[in-house]
Amino acid sequence: MKSIQVVCLECGKRVTAKPARSFLGFLKLECSDCRKAFQYPLTDGYRWIYRLALALLVVVEIVAIARGTFAVPGALAIGAVWALLADAKLKKRVLVAESAATRHV
Repeated sequence: MKSIQVVCLECGKRVTAKPARSFLGFLKLECSDCRKAFQYPLTDGYRWIYRLALALLVVVEIVAIARGTFAVPGALAIGAVWALLADAKLKKRVLVAESAATRHV
């Protein structure tokens, strides 16, 4: 992956860092200033994959309920929900960090 410009979520400074991917697809970065590791939100492609997986699993559950049974959510459903919730939290942190970095420029 190419280097990207981000605001460090640890020290709040604007840095250029080369991202890697975490297990669930989040961007893993290391600040060139404070040397701490932090994660950035999912890219749009990963976000859509998780949304699609969750939508398909909801359809499976609706069909199961219509047949009079119950489908137990598996690891995919739990992972998709967790990833989307963590992504929303990270997106908020990034907005706050970028807003603070902009005020200090």
